[in-house]
Formats: sequence, structure tokens, C-alpha cells
Amino acid sequence: MRRRLLTALWLVPALLLGSAVPAAAENDPLPDRLDRAVAAKLAEHDTTDVFVVLKEKADLSGGRSLRGHAAKAEHGFRMLRSTAERSQRGLRSFLQDSKAIFTPYWLVNAVLVRGADAGLVKRLAERPDVARVRPAGSVSLPEPERTAEAVAQVAGAEWGVDSVGAPRVWSGFGARGEGIVVATIDSGVQYDHPALAGQYRGRKADGSYDHNYNWFDPTLVCGVPSVTPCDNNGHGTHTMGTIVGAGGIGVAPGATWISAKGCETSRCSDVFLLEAGQWMLAPTDLEGNNPRPDLAPHLVSNSWGGDAGDPFYQEIVNSWVASGIFPLFAAGNAGPECATAHSPGDYANTYAVGAYQSDGKIADFSSRGDPEGTAIKPNITAPGVAIRSSVPGSGYSAYSGTSMATPHVAGAVALLWSAAPALRGDIAATRRALDETAVDVTDYSCGGDSANNRVWGQGRLDAFAAVTFAPRGQTGTLAGTVRDATGAPVPKPTVTLTASGVKRTLTGGADGTFSIPLPPGSYEITAWAFGFAPATGTATVAAGATATRDLSLATVPRYDVYGEVRQSGGEPLPGAVVSIEGTPYAPVTTESDGAFAMLGVPVGTWRVNVQGARCGAATTVTLVVDSDELLQIDTPLRKDAFNNKCDVIPTLAWQPGTTPLALTGDDAGVAVTLPFTFPLYGKPYTKAWISTNGFINFQRLSTLSLNSAIPSGGLPNSAIYAFWDDLVVDSSAQVLTATLGTAPNRRYLVEWRNVTLVSQPAARLTFSAELHENGQILIQYKSLSSGLMPRGSSATIGIENSTGTLGFEYSSNVPVLRSGMGIRFYGAGVVQGVVRDPAGTPLKGIEVGYAMPGDSALMEQAVTDATGAYRLFPLPGEYTVSIASSDWEYYSSKVTLGEEGQVVDLDITLYPSSNDISGVVRDSSGRPLPGVSVAVMDRNIAAATTDGTGAYRLTGVHGGTQWIQVFARACEVIVQKRLTVTGDLVVDLTQGMPVDDSGFACTRKPRAWVEGTEVIDVNASTSAMVPLPFSFPLSGDTFTSVGVTGLGMLLFYDALTGEWSWAAPYTDNLAYDEQSSVRTATVNGAFVVEWRGVLLKGTGLRLTFEAVLHPDGRMMFQYGDLPDDPRIRNGEGVVAVSNAYGPDVLLIRGTLDPETAFEVRPAPQA
Repeated sequence: MRRRLLTALWLVPALLLGSAVPAAAENDPLPDRLDRAVAAKLAEHDTTDVFVVLKEKADLSGGRSLRGHAAKAEHGFRMLRSTAERSQRGLRSFLQDSKAIFTPYWLVNAVLVRGADAGLVKRLAERPDVARVRPAGSVSLPEPERTAEAVAQVAGAEWGVDSVGAPRVWSGFGARGEGIVVATIDSGVQYDHPALAGQYRGRKADGSYDHNYNWFDPTLVCGVPSVTPCDNNGHGTHTMGTIVGAGGIGVAPGATWISAKGCETSRCSDVFLLEAGQWMLAPTDLEGNNPRPDLAPHLVSNSWGGDAGDPFYQEIVNSWVASGIFPLFAAGNAGPECATAHSPGDYANTYAVGAYQSDGKIADFSSRGDPEGTAIKPNITAPGVAIRSSVPGSGYSAYSGTSMATPHVAGAVALLWSAAPALRGDIAATRRALDETAVDVTDYSCGGDSANNRVWGQGRLDAFAAVTFAPRGQTGTLAGTVRDATGAPVPKPTVTLTASGVKRTLTGGADGTFSIPLPPGSYEITAWAFGFAPATGTATVAAGATATRDLSLATVPRYDVYGEVRQSGGEPLPGAVVSIEGTPYAPVTTESDGAFAMLGVPVGTWRVNVQGARCGAATTVTLVVDSDELLQIDTPLRKDAFNNKCDVIPTLAWQPGTTPLALTGDDAGVAVTLPFTFPLYGKPYTKAWISTNGFINFQRLSTLSLNSAIPSGGLPNSAIYAFWDDLVVDSSAQVLTATLGTAPNRRYLVEWRNVTLVSQPAARLTFSAELHENGQILIQYKSLSSGLMPRGSSATIGIENSTGTLGFEYSSNVPVLRSGMGIRFYGAGVVQGVVRDPAGTPLKGIEVGYAMPGDSALMEQAVTDATGAYRLFPLPGEYTVSIASSDWEYYSSKVTLGEEGQVVDLDITLYPSSNDISGVVRDSSGRPLPGVSVAVMDRNIAAATTDGTGAYRLTGVHGGTQWIQVFARACEVIVQKRLTVTGDLVVDLTQGMPVDDSGFACTRKPRAWVEGTEVIDVNASTSAMVPLPFSFPLSGDTFTSVGVTGLGMLLFYDALTGEWSWAAPYTDNLAYDEQSSVRTATVNGAFVVEWRGVLLKGTGLRLTFEAVLHPDGRMMFQYGDLPDDPRIRNGEGVVAVSNAYGPDVLLIRGTLDPETAFEVRPAPQA
């Protein structure tokens, strides 16, 4: 009935005008709105998560005429959010009534509904305001191919950066991306990576960080709450490095960056991608509040994708484009077949990127062609093979994929918009500049022509040509030569030129000369070179003319710097890479004692960077050179994304194995049962496989002898790598185990005794791995033969999770081990205990969880085993451990873990749950409300009805989390409140008065019935225009006539705009007979319309109601005869008021009462 009713409601205005209204829009067949994938999921499961996409779209066209990035983003944000809030009102109310769990979004005007069953999905798909019901799924973050060796740098830049012409832009135009904010939606970013820290928008002038508005992690992988950027995959740090990275890895190293983590690991859930895309248009603080569209990025680079033809992200891209944000997407790695571009890269308004290799040939994997054949995809190609860039751990690696190609184009757009500010936000003109200047490559294999085909798109990216092509307005030239005090040229000086709204930085030639085109104006010039003091000057540039300004630099003294890098516990950090920012010095690597030296460092203040290695994290310290310097650098503890850390133990606490295993030979393994449950990366294990090749694996037998860097998607995974290499357990060697200590502090030891290396049989190694019951791991090296291989030059040492997406690599193919040392890995602590009933009987299957204090979102849950035992593994901090079970009283207890690895014992007794909730329901003025229904969202608990004093009582309520709801009477809002039931509760509830966006407010009043006297010719299929005795104000207009319909509505027509406002005291599928009539009257200055004795079609039920209009804009809805039948009093009849823009509706919902009237008041006029 509701669907028919709303259809009729929107048909009435056309009925008055006598025009025909097509029915198809309101009667779309269900399959057109319901995605088949939803039906497929419901065929397998009782419930599924769905996105409900609404029909109404925000009008963003007004942003085209706005100038300025912030203005465009602000307009888009305002229009999108207001449209969503208005048009979702009815859907949200429906979902509340359905007791659904849902999250609304404004960027795509959609609502995510969790755990929807088939009945709810069907009702959603039938709603006339819904465009589509689609599944909540995920897409992939392509696994890049890791390349053993990168292509050599060209003149200090990676081959890809050089290939697209970025260095020529830097030197020819002085533009390096200054003034442009770039963003990625990816797996995260190591924000303090030496190549990225200086460009991060969250880095403040004093070197500290503020992540508000600069980092967003809806996945909560990086923490709960997620307040610090991380990258648990490596993909995101790599792509960001190619866009803005320092040291020659980035195309636009002068740009600044922000990022959102839309991908949990290599999987990117739709909901997180949506939330990340929404954040891009209006970044928020770390709590997700206070959106700031003025801080939106200029472009968003996306190196992820899903199935071709998936429209999921289309509205997001549309909103970005309308708001002046350039959308870049990888075309995909599904080549060499044709028609393989994936979504969103295959959308017409995304800029999709294919990949080519260093010899200029297309990459074999690069996707080719839009599967629909409607657009040329990719749009352009860029370097994507053997691309060296930044990776977590402050390192560098070479990857291949269109994921690597896309950030080259992102960097090129940053250069283009930095050099040509007129293009900023002009997506079409920017695409034209990139397209027109791309280097054409002929390839007809997938269709197209030499200028634009489905292999290369427009061709190979040429950033220099694009900047040259771009409109930069009038320019002049500033030239000069930088010399030393003797007059000799200073090779390759850095020259910075600053004027109002312009900043350019370029590197001079080997002969000290510089020349750059600039907009006319007065410029401050600063020249600097390594070993010289800065010099400044000024120059004025005129259009079409060349200004010349030479500068002279004075040399400064140089001194030697010696230093030592130490890790936790004061242990030397060998193999750490140390560099000085802004110098030509090549990075140096610390010796086995952590020492390093840099000779001839000029006087000045320098930033010294240490890349993370072993147990030490990356760090930066300030060095003031005014004489020979001794520098000691203590690195903070390095952490992985699971908060695991490590310590180097300088002296052994050696324990030998006691029980030999039947494990000998080369590439062999054996399974063992652990004496306790051992946690690794949050997963509990009771079984392990021990390999001759120096590692313990917890998932399956693996005897892989060829080690690799970790984490890695390849086997073994879920492992402890004590010394992963190709080892042999010969007749002189053994593998032994031992169980040490008592519960709950037991240790399980595996010792590889006197084993040898396949490639160095004379070498002998004795080492062990101890698994502690609290999750700590101790690896010890009792004796290692001399030489590089026994010290680890071909071995991997570390730990890794079950999927190969997280790992802590201590070393890989680096000789950093020594006899007598140990490495301790630790992170989470342990909360453990036994859950029992009051009689002491262990309870199996009870879910025990923990959360941050004051937060109901559980961070981890464990289920008790047959002995009632549970184990949780929280990081250090304060938590609330809780149990919420329908059969037992709610339990909670605070626990504190002060340090990593701490064990907290917490036994729990549960009591049967049966609680009372009682209280009083009042209206907004404090008056008790009798006769309203109060219930909890548990169908096994009977609802209560308030008595004459407004009091209610619910009995037998289970402990734990409960939602209590007051079911609204007409003219009162629905009240829902979340409760934590730990015993009997007293909960008083207040029902407020609804107000819509236009300011209409509804109040319940005593009925004051007024009879209609003049019968007008109206029935169920006709209407009449009736003159009003006064000018009636509504929605900012005034009306002298009103349309009266037989369906219980009053219509107000605005001839200027052609829009309708309406009021409905009761509209439904009504019918008329000889006893039915519609009457009007003017009484005491008010105008009355009475519907008398009308029928609710198909029921035989007859009702009488009226609307009374007052000159001040008030309306009274009153009911003279309402049968005591739920189809009338709390059925699906609509009582509402709508303004002239249709979707702004004050909907009066709930049970109708013949003794009560509703007064609808307009907003006060200014």
C-alpha cells in the first residue's frame, strides 16, 4: 500500500494540471533496482550487507563558474551533503522502523545497510526513491611484481622520472609541484620515510607532526583509533614516492601529500573506498569530525581496481570532477589481452594509465581497451616496469605494474598545475594538455589509430611538453650566473625565485648559469650551492624581456663528522644507511660496531637521516657543524603495523634442547604439537612444522630453501625465521625441542644444533627459537662459524603473518649476526583466564572481548574452549574486557597492560541474565505520555505500554548491549537509545517534536473541530482550485488559492517556478460513495477543508478529517471520525507537509488519535 500511496502522492500535481504522467518511473521492475549479486548472496546466506543508492543526485553544475580550488570543493561538499540529508530522510526513517543497522553517506547519496535479510532487501528495492540496491563487496590492490634490480638512475633521477621529462620541467620552468596537494587512496604511507617526510602536509616547521586533515584510516588497521599513518602492505608508500619522493624517485618533489587508507591489505572493501573518497572532498580531523573542503587535495591517484563495468565508484568520480579534483586510476594488469581495462579506470571521466618499460615498449601486463568498447582506454601510458621507489622501513624497492605507472601521471599533473595555475581545477583543459602532447605510438592490435589506440591511449606521457603546451599567460625571462668569490662559475647551484603567488626552484647548469621563463613581477632571488653560504638579490621581470641578475657565493669551512648509530639497549646498529639531506654525499652504511664517517661536511645546520634497520626505526637528527663533530644517534624502536618490536640481546640466556626430533637431511620438515596455544600476529596456533632450513611454520609443511625478503605473498608465511637459508642436518647435527617453565609462563624451544650450509659445508651453526606463552619470541645464536654466510649474508631473519602481508624483517641477505647475540620479538600482551558459572562449571563458547575505555567497538574477541579458557592479545594500554551474552548477565572489568608482553590473569564468573528496565516517557515539555509502546530490539521480550503516568516496565531483559525504542505517536520523533544492561535499569525517555529542514514544526494540540459547510465537486480522481479568503504564506511564497484533491491533499502551485508545495492531513488510497463529500468553510478568519465520510479503499472503513489554514501560515490537522482499526489509526496513511522543492517533507508518523489535533507551524520569518 505504501508504494501505491507514494506513487499517487506524486501523481496528484499532474492531475490538477490535466497532464499525463508516465508510470514507468514509479513502477520499475524489481530486477532493475536489485543487483543480481545481492540475490545470489542471499541465496547462500540469510543476510548480507548492501548499499542502497538513492535516485536523487546533487546539482553540482554551479561549481563550473567558481574560481579557486577551495571554492569549488566547498560548493561540491555543500550541495552533496544537503541533497543527501534531505533525500535520505524517508529511507533513514524506514530503516529505523525496520530496526536495521545502517550508515548514511553524502558523497554518493547512498546508505550502507548491514545484515539485511531478503525481506528487507525486497522492501528497499521497491521504494520509489531508490535507484539501486547493490552488494557491499571489495576490489583488489594489484600485487606489484617485485623486481630484483631497478634500472639505473639517469642524472640523479629514476628512469621513469627522467623518461616523462620531469627534470626538464624542474630546470626549464622551476616548477617541482609547489602549491599542489596530491592524495592517494591506497594501503597507507610510511609518513616519516626520508623520501616523503618533508613533503607530508602533516609535518610542521619544527619537525613534529599533526595528522588531522592529512591522514584518514577507515579500516582501523593502523590503530583504534587510527591516529598515525602506517602502511602494512608497501604499495601505498611506493606509489606516493613516485609522485612526490625526494632523491630522484618522485616526479613532483615540491608538491605536498595527504592520504587515506582505503585498503585493508591487498583487499579494498567498498565501504572503505567510499569513506576514503568522501574524505578526499572534505578532509576531517582524526575523529572524523569538522570536515574542511578547503583542505581537499588537487588530485587523487588510485592504483586499485575491480571488475570491468562496475559503476560503484562512478558517482564519487563525478563529484571529484565537478569539484575540480583530478581523478587518476590504474588501467589494470590484465594484459596483453584486449578489452581488459578495469573499473574505475574504464569510466569515461577517469584518466586511466597504462604502463611501458624502459626500452619504450608496452608492458606485457598493461591492460588494453575498455571492455564495453565505448571509450579509448588507457588514456595515456607512463613508466611502469622496474620502478624504484620508497617502501616501508625507510627502504627502496623496484616494483612493476600499472600501479607504478599511474603516480607518474599524478606527478605530471602536479607539475602542470604548479607551472600553469590557470589550469588548476579545469579537468577538461588538463586532459587536453596531457593528450595533445603525449608521444604517439602506433598499435592497432586492440583497435584505434596511431594518435589514440587501446594499447597506448594518447601515447607516452611527456610532462615537459604538457607544461610547454599549457597556457601560462605573459612571461619574461630571468637569467644569470652564480660564481664564487674568485669569479669562477659555481656548478649546478640551486636558485629559488619568489614573487607574489609564484615560487620557482631550479638547478643551474654546470657553468653556473640559469634561465627561466616567469610571469612579470618583482622577484626575490636566493642562490645556494653545497659548500657555499647562500646569497640573495632582487630582479624585476617584464613581459617579453630578459632580466639578468648574477650572484656571488662565499665558501664556508668544512669539517669531518664521525658517528655511531645505536638501537634499543644501546646495542650498535650495523648496516644502517645514514645520509645528510641536501648534500651530494652518497649515503654511508654503518659498520658492525654501528660506526660511520662523513668527511668534509660544510659549516651549517644539517638534517641527518637514518633509515630504519634491524630493531631501530628511521629517525632524523639535527647536526650543527662548526668543527669536527662526534655524533651519536639513538634510534627509536622500530614497529610493524601490528606493533611488533624487537630488541637485540647482547648476551645469551642459552637453554639447550632436550628432545631430539626425527628430522635430518636437506629440505625436510616435521609436525609438532605445541604445549600451549601460541599467538602470532593475533592468530592462535596449537601446531607447528619445523624445517631443516631454519624456520618454524604454523600453517602447513614447508621446506622451502630459497629465502626471500619478508613480508612476501610466497610461502612459507605464518612463520618464525630464525635463520632461513639452505641448511643441512647431517650426521653431526640435530634439531631438538624442549618445554620450559610452568603455565601460564611456559616456553617452547627449538634448537638447530651444529647444522651446516649446503653451499658452505665446513661452516657450522647452532641457534634456537623460543616461543613464549605470552607471544614473545627469542631467537639466539650460540655459535656461528666465521665468514659472511654464517653471519646471515644469504639468510632471512624475522617473523611473518599468515597471509604474507605483515612481517618484521630483522635482516635479509645481510651479514649482521654474531655468536653470542639474541633477538627478542615482542608486541602484544596477554589477558587470559577461565569463564565459569556460579557453580564453578567452565562455560564453553562464550565470547570475551576488549575495547578502549568508553568505546563499545570491540577490538578483539576470543571464544572460550571446552575448559572455559580464553586468551586475548592487546597492545599496552588500558582496556575494558567485557562479555555480552543473551543468557548471562553483562560482565565488564578494566585491565591495564603497562608494557609489551605483560600477562594479566582474569578469571570470570557469569550469572544468569534476567533484568528489568523501567522508567517514564515524557514529551518535550516534560508531560508524561500514556499509551505509547516501549520495547527492546529482542523479539523474545514483550513490549510494554506506558500507563496514565507515562511509566513502563520491561521484564526478563538479557544482559549486554540492548537498544530500547519508544514507538512514536503522531507528531513525535522515534526515540532509540543504546543501553549496556548489567542489571536492573531505570531509563527515562523523552520524545521530542520533529522539525524539518524548512523549519516546519509539529505540535500535538487538543482537537477544536470546525464543520465544513460548502460542498465542492471533488472525488478520488478529481481536484478543484478553491479561492482563499486571505493570502496564505507557505515556503517563502504566498497563495490566494489552493488545490483540493480527493486523495486528502492541499496543493499550492507556484506559477513562477512551476513547483508544487502540498499539505496532507491524511492521504491514502481513498474512495467515495453517496455518503462521502469534501466541504469548505471560513470560520473566525480561518479556512477549513473537511473530507467527510470518505472510504479507505477496499476496507469498508469510513473516516472524517480536516485541515484548517490560518493567515499566519499555521495549519491544524484534525480528525472527527476515525474507526478503531489499525489500518486507519496506525496504518500507512501519510500525514505530511512538503515545501516547493518536493523532498523537504515534514512527515508526521505513528498512531492517530481522534481526540488530538496536529498544529504545523512554519519557520519564523526574519
